[in-house]
Amino acid sequence: MWRHLSAALGMYAATAALVALAVVLVTWALEVALRRVERRSPKWALLLAAGSSAALAAHLALPTARFTFSGAQAERFAEHGPTLMVAVIACGALVTHLLFVWSWRRIERGAIKVAVAVGLLGLVLGAGLAYVDLTVYVALYGRLHTLLEVSVAVVWTSSATLLLHAFGRERGRWLRGIAAVAVAWSAAYLTLPSAHGAVDKALRHVWLEPAYVGRVLGRLQTARAYLADPQGWQGAEMSRMVQLRERFDLATTSLSPAWDEPLAEPPAFRQKLERLRGERRDLSIIVYYVDTLRYDVASDPSIMPNVSRLSRESVTFTRAYATGSDTMRSLPAITGGNYEIGGVRENDLLRVAEKNDMTTAVAVAQSAQEFMAKMRPSFSFQEALTVRDYEPNRDDVWGYGADQPTAGKMVDHALDWLKVRRGDRFLLWMFNFDQHNWRELDSAWMHETADRYGVPDEASLNWRYRVVARSVDAEFGRFLAGIDSLGMRDDVIVVFVSDHGEALGRDGFWVHSIFLWESLLRVPLLLRIPGVEPKVVYDEVSLVDLAPTLARYITPTPDTRGYQGEDLLGYLVPGRPPRRLPLLFAGSSHETLLRIGLLRPGLPYKLIVPLETGAPELYDVRDPDPDWVNLADERPAETLSLLSELVRSPLFPRTKDDLKLREQAELSLQPKR
Repeated sequence: MWRHLSAALGMYAATAALVALAVVLVTWALEVALRRVERRSPKWALLLAAGSSAALAAHLALPTARFTFSGAQAERFAEHGPTLMVAVIACGALVTHLLFVWSWRRIERGAIKVAVAVGLLGLVLGAGLAYVDLTVYVALYGRLHTLLEVSVAVVWTSSATLLLHAFGRERGRWLRGIAAVAVAWSAAYLTLPSAHGAVDKALRHVWLEPAYVGRVLGRLQTARAYLADPQGWQGAEMSRMVQLRERFDLATTSLSPAWDEPLAEPPAFRQKLERLRGERRDLSIIVYYVDTLRYDVASDPSIMPNVSRLSRESVTFTRAYATGSDTMRSLPAITGGNYEIGGVRENDLLRVAEKNDMTTAVAVAQSAQEFMAKMRPSFSFQEALTVRDYEPNRDDVWGYGADQPTAGKMVDHALDWLKVRRGDRFLLWMFNFDQHNWRELDSAWMHETADRYGVPDEASLNWRYRVVARSVDAEFGRFLAGIDSLGMRDDVIVVFVSDHGEALGRDGFWVHSIFLWESLLRVPLLLRIPGVEPKVVYDEVSLVDLAPTLARYITPTPDTRGYQGEDLLGYLVPGRPPRRLPLLFAGSSHETLLRIGLLRPGLPYKLIVPLETGAPELYDVRDPDPDWVNLADERPAETLSLLSELVRSPLFPRTKDDLKLREQAELSLQPKR
């Protein structure tokens, strides 16, 4: 605690001196500009000065105001919302300026008590703004948090200045002495690497969940990086990557050639895989995909008994990891078999199925279909069995917001579709979106479903989430029974999988994306394959393994170039070679990459690097809460070893463009229909 407080105080002292210098220069320039006006009319000069503060605040707040009202939920206020927000901020700046000048003049006239009361009131107001900033949607809406933080800084600084001025009338020497020490320390902090290096080292822990101390530290590091190389500046996040390389003395961060090598097993091992698959090449594939389903819920027989029943008939992977904590970081890896989600390759699973004359179809909720059509247009099928999940007159559904369940109707449509497909080869993708919409689904339906299946109110996880999972499981059981009644059980590979989990209140975070916790990355993965004996696999696997596994059932000799996953059937072969590549993860928000991570199978450690800090975090996945204790300082050798692999992986950003989620097709693969 002492090290934290002393380092934070030293950092704020240096920052405050720099800010004070800037304020003095701006104030002096304003006084010079208004000197003539002040001679004629002091009141007009005061109003012009206050108006300048209001205009500056409005100018700085305008981009944030536009951003605030750009989302789907706020579009109805987009016409007048930004103007109103900027007007409120400008008025706040105007009032603050006038109140500050009035209080300052009261102190000059000896009326100290009123000015002190204003100063204390400002500290309370700033504390209220800080509370909102630090507790409401902390992980989201970064621009709004910055605006709140600046407001807190202005109010607190103004209030503290008033109190110090009142104090300084009687004890000016003390203040001058403190100021002299602050100036000397600021000069040392700015010029001596040992000074700011000691502060950086003492405050490394604030990067885990950056609040005010972490934000200020990040800005100072960004400023130093910019001043060190203004010409080569690529932005704050990329400067963190440069600092990361320098801090850990990493020889290179170029992409390792191993990531571009095609999937190729030793001949003897490949022969065992072929024997395990058998001679059947006419199997169809059904992917029962449940968006936002956690592994611990899917593996709980009291919540999802039909999934548990399927696990006894399947190859079940108990440690399957998603490649990201949101759909747009995970789904492309499932079909593409690689972590480079910006492009679409010829051997994407959906394209392989079409080229081998398999009919492709998707049963999907309408809101999910609309979202995917815009965000991932390459996720396309020859046929779409769409189920409406919101009323036609609603215009506020985009990714979230649909309130009608679709699992039952999807199963109905899919079974009707399968009746006319008996004898054909097909790939059917069941895109279940109910679990994703667990917060928005109709409450009356929720209570009715809970009563129907006897879902208890009390349990360790959220009631609504468990109710939806129980409903999804019931419809999945009906779907499996329908496959059996159609006589297709021995002709179809059934894959049960999710793309990511859900936080469900961890550290106040309820949804997904951004973070790389186990509750967001661990997903169910089951494969029921005709002719393959059931087995439980405890090794760590990735969703990038699905494409190379299923592609070999579609065609005996698929193109494996670009596949960065493994054939999952290899985990059923004794003496399997070691996994050739580690598992990677990515967390993003608003299409911007925020965190990357790596897990090397066989080691119990997961490495996470938040890109806004560049400070590695190491976690032991064997712990009861594997995302709680950061072991990076205690395990420097393991941290450096995994970091050396991560910075040479496809996820590590090497240019500013790598931080953005892009749909850049390497080949023109969209079929014309």
